[in-house]
Amino acid sequence: MIPYDDRKFQKILDFYLFQCPVVFRSGKRVSVKARTFAERGFDGSSYTRLLNAMRHQMPILFDPGRSAMFEEEKGEIAVLKQHSDLSKAASVFYAIRNGFAHNSFAIKKNGMYEFTSETAKIRASAETLLTWIRLVEKGPGGLK
Repeated sequence: MIPYDDRKFQKILDFYLFQCPVVFRSGKRVSVKARTFAERGFDGSSYTRLLNAMRHQMPILFDPGRSAMFEEEKGEIAVLKQHSDLSKAASVFYAIRNGFAHNSFAIKKNGMYEFTSETAKIRASAETLLTWIRLVEKGPGGLK
């Protein structure tokens, strides 16, 4: 069941679907009104630092051939293919956005969010998704 009245859910949905900071190399924004990664100060090296900070919460694997790991692992995990037009970090945000936009997500009884598509399988807690939002909102200066 989707917790429409839950504040955490509302924050997660708003950020990943309506405020997604991803922009393709062509300049096309995923969310028209969002502050993009670039507008927040992210560039090549800070994308790497962002991804490393995200990996502190859970394993993120860019090898869709290892999607069986998603089924084996009961906790948080992401197994996806990097989008050819995006950094690895942006690919994760884009996969979550697509999960919401194309209704290919579920919230399990244990509170885990699951996003699945042909190129991505992500299982994350609300706390992890909120932590990633805070990392982006702080900008590259807030990353270690």
